[in-house]
Amino acid sequence: MGKKLNIAFLWHMHQPCYKDLHTNHYHLPWVRLHGIKGYYDMAKIVEEVEKARVTFNLVPSLLEQLSDYAEGIGMDIYLEHTLKEPSDLTREEKIFILSNFFHANHENMIGPYPRYAELDSLRGDVSTVDQRLDQWSTQDFLDLQVWFNLTWFGQTIKDRDEEIQGLIRKGRGYSQGDKERVLAKQREVLQEVVPLYRSLADNGRIELTTSPFYHPILPLLCDTDEARNSMPGSSLPRSRFSFPEDADSQIRGGLSYHEAVFGRRPRGMWPSEGSVSDAALNLMARNGLVWTASDENILANTLRAKGREIRGREFLYQPYLWESEGGQLAMFFRDHQISDLIGFVYHRWFTPDAIGDLIHRLSNLKRELPSDRPNLISIILDGENAWEYYYRNGYDFLTGIYRALAEHPDLEMVTFSEYLWRHPIGERTKRIHSGSWINADFGTWIGQPAKNLAWEYLTRARQDIERYTPEQLSEEKVELAWHEMMIAEGSDWFWWLGDTHSSALDAEFDELFRIHLKNIYWILEQEAPAYLDYPIQQAAVHYGQEPTEMIHPTLDGTVGPGEWAPAGTYSFDKGSGAMQRSQYLIERLFYGFDTYYLYLRLEGNVCSWLQGSNPALEESFGHEPQIQFSLTHTQDFFIRVNAINKPGEKVPVELVTQPDELLIDTLPARVSERNLELAVPLEKLGLNSADQFGLQVIVKNEKGELERWPVHDPLQIQIV
Repeated sequence: MGKKLNIAFLWHMHQPCYKDLHTNHYHLPWVRLHGIKGYYDMAKIVEEVEKARVTFNLVPSLLEQLSDYAEGIGMDIYLEHTLKEPSDLTREEKIFILSNFFHANHENMIGPYPRYAELDSLRGDVSTVDQRLDQWSTQDFLDLQVWFNLTWFGQTIKDRDEEIQGLIRKGRGYSQGDKERVLAKQREVLQEVVPLYRSLADNGRIELTTSPFYHPILPLLCDTDEARNSMPGSSLPRSRFSFPEDADSQIRGGLSYHEAVFGRRPRGMWPSEGSVSDAALNLMARNGLVWTASDENILANTLRAKGREIRGREFLYQPYLWESEGGQLAMFFRDHQISDLIGFVYHRWFTPDAIGDLIHRLSNLKRELPSDRPNLISIILDGENAWEYYYRNGYDFLTGIYRALAEHPDLEMVTFSEYLWRHPIGERTKRIHSGSWINADFGTWIGQPAKNLAWEYLTRARQDIERYTPEQLSEEKVELAWHEMMIAEGSDWFWWLGDTHSSALDAEFDELFRIHLKNIYWILEQEAPAYLDYPIQQAAVHYGQEPTEMIHPTLDGTVGPGEWAPAGTYSFDKGSGAMQRSQYLIERLFYGFDTYYLYLRLEGNVCSWLQGSNPALEESFGHEPQIQFSLTHTQDFFIRVNAINKPGEKVPVELVTQPDELLIDTLPARVSERNLELAVPLEKLGLNSADQFGLQVIVKNEKGELERWPVHDPLQIQIV
């Protein structure tokens, strides 16, 4: 049988600081709501599966805020609007509730509950809620206050807590007392979260690790010019931010806070966003850490820089020892294919199929990897954001995975420190590629005008703190100002600026960043600069452009000069939320019209997968690729693009009706390594000039759906 294949999960749990230190008020509710859902469930699931061994990375900024809520002193604006009796709500408060109390996954957290879904339908479009206030009764608002808080409970509470089960069964007509019971249960659960993790760690069931206190990008704190190493030619802030002492403070603060909460110093640290550089690793090593981790592309780029040829994936499945004059660190590197399957794909599949696919992949790796050495698969991803997309909050999936691994004769779950205790490290390196787990660079946090401007603001605020001496300001106030600086150095503020990511709450994150900077000046007893009163992100994020005129492309799989220039575009390679995967199969959609046809073009790796010309994609995503363009109009259609058997063959494309899938026509199309082009007769779709229709692009394989773009609502397109 040989040695078992080691499987190490690291679940990264993080929230930025939503607390305004000036008012002690929380601007967003995600610590409280994720606390009663994913943070509680994840620990309870491990507790239930006796042989489960996993690592949880708990960021200090999250733990600090969980403590506030557990003690009953955490108050956010959503909680304030929940506590208020509906009869006392002002018009503005009603609009806030209708605009914000449906921030939940519709498929799994709203749709399954008839009354909540009914209220969602009654609300209609969020942009016009003020026009429908008269349609809402006092009871409607009370039911919504209850349901928004009720739906966020994790599956273990929903399955086992009789009081919560009773309230779910009641469904409607809630009383003020019902609402108070929901909120009391929230606090009760929040009080259990940290003790639960502490107990599991004390009993050797899990390993607990930490991150720099407020989740900054360490390499950029050390030197923003570090971004040039992985982003040559990029535009960076005019004022260079280079304060390795801040990075050191964030590391030391994180380690000390973790030790105070859990009674022991962590051996490992997940650097925020898997961001590493030699300078950042040196600081971690000097602070006594034993191991850290990043993404597989960081390792691949590191090895290539040393002149090593990368063949296969054997190089990934072992730790490496990073060495410098300041010390050494064991480094693990995540398998981003498997990690992304859990984070972004498996929630679309039937749970048994998803579990079976993961176990099958791991079993294949066991057979393929060399048997003369120990091997480790590092599966590292966010521990909270994926589960709302899963049926039953991922409870069945995670429980099934842990049990299948626990019972498997060739696979074994371990923590990262367990692995190091058992096995020596063979590979060594003195240099590391600078980058993160997203594209192996820092483009998510720097390099765009809005992101760079935020770094400029940060630099100016830091310089202003340094001007004050203890003689001018009390030691306590200086310390508080530096505390706010550490918060403002967090990665999340930069994540949501620019066009790399977007959510319904972009403006709130922009404002929170500026509030933390304003608070520095409040503490220093100085007037804040006027520029902090204005949003950094002045314009809404656009993912593309509208068509400007008719197009007449030649369908040959290649793109001629100017052929698609007037077309509409939509970019799929921009993350739409708090998570981002390492690789997308489709990157951009182009669409346009002439008098008779709708023209569609996809750009991305999915094209070579359709061709069968990329074995690595077949290994990762399956052997039966299919693309579906879903068109929504007075009648709904699928345009189904199937795999071809040999490169160069004509692409089989079918136009069928939904949901009966009656074949209407086959369509002309061509595919190349990077492009798929096709034309659809407007007449077949029942479309005329000036008509509007919805469009989504779905990528599937033989087992289920892999990607859907846009993720939620179809792209609305008007014929020009």
